[in-house]
Amino acid sequence: MIGIFKNNLFINSLLLLPYIIILRVKSLLSPAGYSVIEEDTFLVKSLFEWISSPLLQSILAILLIYVHTVYINRLVIKHRLAPQITLLPGLVYAVLVSMMPEFTPLSPHLLANSVILIVIGQLFKIYKSPKVADNIFNVGFWIGVASLLVPNYIYLIIIGLFSIFILRSVKRKELVQLFSGLFTLFFIVVGSMYIYDMPILEEASKMNFSPHLSIFSIRGVEIYKFAGWALLAVFAVVNYNTYTLKKSIQAQKKINILFWFLFGSAVLLLLVSDVVAFNALLACIPLAIFINVNLINTKNPLIQELIHVLFLILLFSLNFGMI
Repeated sequence: MIGIFKNNLFINSLLLLPYIIILRVKSLLSPAGYSVIEEDTFLVKSLFEWISSPLLQSILAILLIYVHTVYINRLVIKHRLAPQITLLPGLVYAVLVSMMPEFTPLSPHLLANSVILIVIGQLFKIYKSPKVADNIFNVGFWIGVASLLVPNYIYLIIIGLFSIFILRSVKRKELVQLFSGLFTLFFIVVGSMYIYDMPILEEASKMNFSPHLSIFSIRGVEIYKFAGWALLAVFAVVNYNTYTLKKSIQAQKKINILFWFLFGSAVLLLLVSDVVAFNALLACIPLAIFINVNLINTKNPLIQELIHVLFLILLFSLNFGMI
């Protein structure tokens, strides 16, 4: 099956949609809606009040993941982040974001992945570009949007800052542009909340800037699940030279940015007040791109298929409660 997606053909890209439907068939057979919690922002509460149907959420999640896969494939191909042009980065992403039953509902973290992909796309455009003001502004603006979905994503502004330093010699005005994008969004949001008499301070308190270290309090099967994601992250770090080998300086810098986002997703686990599986969704973006390179470098197609099948067995076993 994996051989179908080794060719960058339009029809093969369309086939990713039925592939995702198969991966997430459990969400269609037994749809589970996202349960809004007190810590969610007003935007999340309003959004899920509007799309309260579990089945509709499952369908929207499938469509959203498909859009993500197409965008990730485009990023990898356009910026030459892999040794071959394939559709495998999107395929790997689809598998990762469908791996656990907790990923079944449409969640704020999955929605935020849409925004983070836009942020990464804007960052990649900055390298050696003479006009970057709009791109840098957009990075700050879209990180602000992500924080309206997942409050702790406000910390990603630091990753955005580091990424700009990686890509170019930063001028003071460019730092102003980055934070102007962030503050412009917050100015619009706070102004709107004031007009509609919404609790501004209550919403601001959800962006908690103190570490909670609640990850050290998880117990039971959750330990094994997060250990699995940790192993994937360690695997990516160990293979750093593999991902940058024979790459242009431009591609190497962009791969470094992806590693910063992977690092950022790990740091966020130390800051959340309640560690949930959704926290792993951010890591799926860089991991999908990295694991794709490992698959391509595995020259034996039978071994590639075997790795793919093993991941699918694990996915369906977890989603259907077999393990």
